Amino acid sequence: MFLLVALFVEDGHIHQNKTFHSFMLIYNTGVPLTVMMMVVRGILEVLDVAVSSKMNVVISGISGIGHILTALGIVLLFISLKNTKRNSLKIIYQLSVFITKEKELYEKYILISC
Repeated sequence: MFLLVALFVEDGHIHQNKTFHSFMLIYNTGVPLTVMMMVVRGILEVLDVAVSSKMNVVISGISGIGHILTALGIVLLFISLKNTKRNSLKIIYQLSVFITKEKELYEKYILISC
C-alpha cells in the first residue's frame, strides 16, 4: 500500500497537502503506541505475571487508542490521496506499465527456466 503512496508523493505532490501531514502525525503516533502495548502484553503473558483487572483494562485501552489512531491515519491517507488529483492518471498509467513489464519479465523467466 505504501508503495502506491510513494508514487503519489513523487508525482502528485501529496506531501504538500495538509491532510497528508495530519496522516503522518496521527499514523506515526498510533502504530508505535499499538506496538508498545503489544510488547507489554506479550511480556506479561510470557512471564505469566498476575495483572490486576484494572491494569488489564488500562493496557487494552491504550492499545485500543493506538488502533483507533492507526485507523484514523489510514482514513486521512485515503482522503489526502483523493484530494491529490494532479497527475493521478499519469501515476495509474505508470503503475500499469510497470505491472505489464513485470509480467513480461516473469513469463520470460518461466520460459527460460523450463
